[in-house]
Order: sequence, then structure tokens, then C-alpha cells
Amino acid sequence: MAARKPTKPRQTEPSTRLRARSTGATPGAGARRAAGKPVGVLASAIVPIKRSAARELERKADGRLVSRSIALLLAHQERVADSERTIGEHLLETYFDGDVELARSKSPSKPLSFASLAERVERETLWDEHDLRRFVIVAIVSRSLALRVLSKLTPDQLYRLGSIDALVERRKLAARIASGELAGHAVRDAIAKAGAGERSGGPRSTPRAVRLARSLAKAVERIDDDDALLPRALRALDSETRTEVARALDAAADKLRALERRVREGS
Repeated sequence: MAARKPTKPRQTEPSTRLRARSTGATPGAGARRAAGKPVGVLASAIVPIKRSAARELERKADGRLVSRSIALLLAHQERVADSERTIGEHLLETYFDGDVELARSKSPSKPLSFASLAERVERETLWDEHDLRRFVIVAIVSRSLALRVLSKLTPDQLYRLGSIDALVERRKLAARIASGELAGHAVRDAIAKAGAGERSGGPRSTPRAVRLARSLAKAVERIDDDDALLPRALRALDSETRTEVARALDAAADKLRALERRVREGS
């Protein structure tokens, strides 16, 4: 009986292997398709698309978030401007009977009640007499401008415009600021030039450094009024928390001492 020839294993045609590889016909591919997941070459092509789409969505989301924040800040800015004008109008009408010249003068005939108000303001609030005069100037300038211009100016711009006595010049400059023609430092430079750096008959402006130092001093004075720093409250804290508080105060004290040296030395 003749011996049977051994059978060779069946070979897959090269074209068949390539087709199987390119179509993802690998073990488990059917299950992946059934689950709706990408297989084979398709998977590497889909992932970058998804990442790109995610980045685009994030960019759009960031844009919307920033826009909401800007809207919030603009609304707050408008409320601050309204508040300063309202306070200024109150002071101008109540303490100076609407007399602009009296409000801006150094006359000793100014109402004593305003001086009394200024004293209490310095003791009981974060403002001082300079701030009260600022509010009055803001109100005075606001009265001289058209509403469409006024609505686009900040309290700081209104206050600076108060250094310009000539109404025509003040209104021209205010219109340029409101239109966006002038912005940033250009606004300050133009106002300083037009007003010659002074306010007619007005009080000497308190330097910002002085006002800042006074505010810091008042803030420190108010520490004793905070229950959180009273002895009984501090005793209730654990040692680690007390150490943290002491370290923060020590850092603040170092900063203040450095500022004091800088002021005294002028450098």
C-alpha cells in the first residue's frame, strides 16, 4: 500500500492577508464592531479628529466664559460709576446747596457739617475727605456732559476732566474719550495738558502715596474690632493655626518696615 503524501497547511493569499489587515478582520474585530468601537486603521484616523474637536469646543467655551466675565465686570463698573455720581450729587445738594463754586473753593465759609462728615468718614469708613471731594467733582463734571457721553466715561475720567475749567474744551475732550479716540495713558496726558495740571480754585490733591498709607493705617487700627483676633478667639485655635497667623503677620510687618525705609530714603 503506497504511503500517503503529507498535506501542506493551506496558505492564505498575500492579497487576502492584506485585505484582512486593512479591513480590521482580526480576532475580536466583530465584537468591536458590534460594540460600535473603531477597529483597525480607522481607529488611528478617528482619535486625532476627536481631539481636534475637543480643542475647538474648549476654545469656544473659553470664549463664552470670558465674555460672561467681561459682561459682569462692565456691569460692576457701571454700578460703581452710578454710586459715585449718586454720592456726589447728594453731597453737592445737601452740604453745598448745589453751589458748584462753594463746593470747589477753599473758602472758610464752607459748611461745618461737611467738615464733621469728613471726620466721621475717616474714622468709620475706608474713605477720607479727598474721596468725598472726588465724588463732588464727579457730580459737577457729570452735570456738564451729555448723557450719551457721560454713560461711556469712568469715574476716574470724570474726576480728571474736572481739572478743565473751560466747558467747551472739557466737552470736546470728553467726546473724544467716549468715542474711543483717546484711551489709557493718552487720556491722562490729554487731560493734564488741557487742564494745565490744576483745578481752578480746588483744593490741593492729596498724593496717592499718602492716601494709600492712611488706608493701611486705618486697616491696621480696625484689627482690634475683629472678633477673630480677640484673645479668647486666638486661644481657641490650635498651635499650628496660631503659628500660621503669626507668620502671615510677621511677613506683613516686614513688608511695611521695608516700605517705611523706602519712603524715608526716597529710593
